[in-house]
Amino acid sequence: MKKEDVLSYLKLHKRKMQEEYHVEKIGLFGSYAHDSEHFSSDIDLVLKFENDYINSCDPWDYFNTLTHIKNDVSSYFALHVDIVDEQSDSPYLSQIQKEAIYV
Repeated sequence: MKKEDVLSYLKLHKRKMQEEYHVEKIGLFGSYAHDSEHFSSDIDLVLKFENDYINSCDPWDYFNTLTHIKNDVSSYFALHVDIVDEQSDSPYLSQIQKEAIYV
């Protein structure tokens, strides 16, 4: 599997993520984005949710949304998936946004 496979999946499922999960933006970062993946690599995604959703959902709904997205992608590729939310306070967020390939 290569970067193009992940990006194709994200493009194909972007509308579903927007409609069902309130995702405004989705990108790939990490080893698959750099074409440096190896047998134990995971898929790293960065997401931005709609502001209305973030401001109105309770934490449990947010957690369930992240879990559904991770499970959808993970089950398709049979790989672990990590997600970073652009609205988080991750110290790595600016670097992630620079390297991410958005679909």
